[in-house]
Order: sequence, then structure tokens, then C-alpha cells
Amino acid sequence: MQTLFTKNIHGIPGAGDCDCLTVAACASLHVIGYNCGMVLQGNGKYATHVLAYYRDWNNIIYPFDLTENFQDLRPYKKNQYIKINF
Repeated sequence: MQTLFTKNIHGIPGAGDCDCLTVAACASLHVIGYNCGMVLQGNGKYATHVLAYYRDWNNIIYPFDLTENFQDLRPYKKNQYIKINF
């Protein structure tokens, strides 16, 4: 089984892929009090990328991607926002 810290696809501890980093980002955002969730991105029927998002206290949504430019969505055609209920 691959994890963020060991046996990941990169063979480097702490170098997980987008789903590993999204789970870590959502957990961290939740702990500090943000409403958060995941954005599934892709161009077709299946998701190609996943990232976290959070809502601020004015209900504005911000992407939070730990794999690239952290506050930018990648240019995929489809974005599905999924709220996480902790």
C-alpha cells in the first residue's frame, strides 16, 4: 500500500501524489477551523487530478493544491467540488 510517508510512487518519504497531499491538506485545514473539501478535476468521465479547497468566513472558496501553484486550479474542463463532513 502506498502512503505519503513510505512506499510512495516516488520512492521518497514525504513525496506523495495529489490524493495523498489532498488528504493531508484537508485534515490540516479542518484542524485550524476551515470548512473544506476536495475538487476532482478531469477532461472526461474520470478524474485526473484532485486537490483541496477551503471556504473562508465570507464563504469564498479557495483552491489549495499542494502539488503545484497552491491557489490555482489546473485548466481541466470539469471540476467537481465535494464537501467533507468531519
